[in-house]
Amino acid sequence: MIQGEVHGESLTQRELIGFAFLLLVAGNETTTNLISNAAVQLDRHLDQRQQLLDNPALIPNAVEEFLRFDSPVQGLARLEARVAYEELLSRLPHYRLKDSRVERLCSGPIRGAVTLPISTGR
Repeated sequence: MIQGEVHGESLTQRELIGFAFLLLVAGNETTTNLISNAAVQLDRHLDQRQQLLDNPALIPNAVEEFLRFDSPVQGLARLEARVAYEELLSRLPHYRLKDSRVERLCSGPIRGAVTLPISTGR
């Protein structure tokens, strides 16, 4: 992007910084909040978590359902969440929230948890 041109013009430093910030927010905030939203839902619906544990091939569809049901924004973060849940559920299959009263993030279009203390469930 630094060297790219459109119609003979390149992006300004301000535009490059703005785009980098957009990527940071889009790639981090949405993914982080989707993962925390899904962790809350799987803690509340242990039968659904067990289905994912029994059949990890369901995780991609589960991520789509997390996005539909409790999305951090109206779109994205699918791949990162799928990988995160494949790893989380394989490493901590019995995690539990330490406190069922999750403090929710209040940030305009972003939905998620401010903190999400969990235990390994063992």
